[in-house]
Formats: sequence, C-alpha cells, structure tokens
Amino acid sequence: MNYNDSIELLIRADKLFEDTEIKNLKCEACSNYYHEKLDEIFELAKNENFEEIKHKFSSTPKTFDDLLFFSFSDQNNKKYVIIVYDSDELWQDPELFKIMET
Repeated sequence: MNYNDSIELLIRADKLFEDTEIKNLKCEACSNYYHEKLDEIFELAKNENFEEIKHKFSSTPKTFDDLLFFSFSDQNNKKYVIIVYDSDELWQDPELFKIMET
C-alpha cells in the first residue's frame, strides 16, 4: 500500500465519503504545523492557494508535526481539499484533520 492509498482510506473512513468515488487524488503541498496559524492555513487551503502555503509555512523553522494538503474530486466532479496531520513520531499514523469542499 502506498501513501496515497492510505490517504484514500482516511477519506473513506469519514461517513460522508464512504461511498464516494475518489478521483484525481493529488498531494498539493506540505507544511509545518502551527496551531496558532490554523485559521489562516485553512483559508489558504480552501482557496487552493497551495503555493502560498508552501512559501509561508514550509520555509519556517522545522516543527515535528506536518500538514499535508491533498485535492480530489468525486463522481459529481465536486472538488475537495483534505488536510492530513502527520508527526515525526514513528508510532503515529497520519490522521485526517479536515475535509473542505472548494
């Protein structure tokens, strides 16, 4: 199983998406996790401004927690962005942090 397969399983674990066709799953960006900046990060992700996320939150000092941003569409061609939380802790599996329709 590759990482995208794991991400698809995380999406399907959400009751709203268990019967959804997941198309064009793509990793758009990765950033450091900053709790105090989540509102700004969420707004940028919802507007699919992944370059700004990379610029503002990937070049800052490294944290031990990361956010990964994926986009996908469903069978009705609705577009979504998901945010996955991952940690450098080896025992911690990635967790679905937020799903947003764009």
